Amino acid sequence: FPSHATTTTMMMTTIQVCLLVVLCCASFTYGAHLDSFSVYTVTQATSEDVMFFEEHGYDIWRTSLSENDTSSLEFDIMMKQEDARVILAQRRLPYSVKIQDINKALKDEAERVQNERVSSSSPAAPSWYDAYHTYAEFVQRAQTLAQSFPSFVTYVPSIGSSVENRAIPALRVNTKSKNVTCHIYFEGGIHAREWISPATALYLAEQLITTASTDKDVARILDKCTFDIVPIVNPDGYVFTWGTGSSNRLWRKNRRNNGGSYGVDLNRNWDIHWCETGASRTPSSDTYCGTGPFSEPETRAVSQYVLNAGYRFDAAIDIHSYGQLILRPPGWTKTPTVDEKELETVSEGMAAAIKQVHGQSYTSQAIWQLYVSSGSSVDWWYYTQGVQIKLAYGPELRDTGRNGFLLPAAQIIPTGEENFAALKYLADYVISKKN
Repeated sequence: FPSHATTTTMMMTTIQVCLLVVLCCASFTYGAHLDSFSVYTVTQATSEDVMFFEEHGYDIWRTSLSENDTSSLEFDIMMKQEDARVILAQRRLPYSVKIQDINKALKDEAERVQNERVSSSSPAAPSWYDAYHTYAEFVQRAQTLAQSFPSFVTYVPSIGSSVENRAIPALRVNTKSKNVTCHIYFEGGIHAREWISPATALYLAEQLITTASTDKDVARILDKCTFDIVPIVNPDGYVFTWGTGSSNRLWRKNRRNNGGSYGVDLNRNWDIHWCETGASRTPSSDTYCGTGPFSEPETRAVSQYVLNAGYRFDAAIDIHSYGQLILRPPGWTKTPTVDEKELETVSEGMAAAIKQVHGQSYTSQAIWQLYVSSGSSVDWWYYTQGVQIKLAYGPELRDTGRNGFLLPAAQIIPTGEENFAALKYLADYVISKKN
């Protein structure tokens, strides 16, 4: 018989071989069946653990500081069940099951979405925001808002076209008051599967527009501020998530044909320390940064819109999900910005405003505290000469993982209400700094 030492060596070799076999087959290809996939919450992790799983093609849904130990991270990850048993054990990472059967969860969501859409289309439906909507329906809704309030709402049919030649529309809310001194920009839908993001972006725009005549706070803000809104930055990806096939729903990137794979992560494609860290040069990766900075028409369109707005924005928000966070720059470096204290204070004020609405807690953090990532919108807004938007944020909306990207439509309005409070807080802060 082999000695104890030899046995231990053989066991370790066997584990390493098994791990290698698992990793060789691990890279997830969208379009594949999701049988035997689950979503796990992994705790007591490091940024190196997050990078390991990203580099091996796993789908990380959320990352946050651990609730009970802010020196470590936790993250939600979708994995085959056998992969989880081998790899998480090998890396000695504690985990729990968040969604046992992702295929079932996706099928349940599809049925729920269909029912919600039928109900919301009824004349008796209380709100358009009781259901999720297609890209075409978003376009129509934005057009209708502008047509209904022509004196202070401008519909921009397209600030540029996507890879598949879809229009990227925008709304500008401007009362043309002589008192305007503040300019705020926000966008949604840069990541396709985050359905709550464009829904919230348009909800915020609609609240600004439709309550101006009844809400004194909104009227006061619109007397001082303009708002530019791009509800869906990534129309091709968003349309793809509404297509057939359960795995389409979880698509993140745009729909660039890379030759053998599809998609560029539009939030790794901005011309700010492009692809230095926290991004991948592998086209099949969920964080693929593209062939170069602003290689994608979507990021070029949005960046040019910001640059050519005719004024410099005082604040900008890139709406994401999920995790209930308010993220601030930097992402590409661990060195805090020179405005760290102000950025933190304002985001904490936004979080406090959110909590007052429905009691939901959002955490203020710098992006790098979760993971170092380069080529993001928030960093580009803050650091780029000629843009330099000091108050640049990337909030992660509801929830903290129970539903993840499959957030029920019943939470659209509550999410919008609490984030409208945050938007008003931000606008008031900008106005106070201008006076």
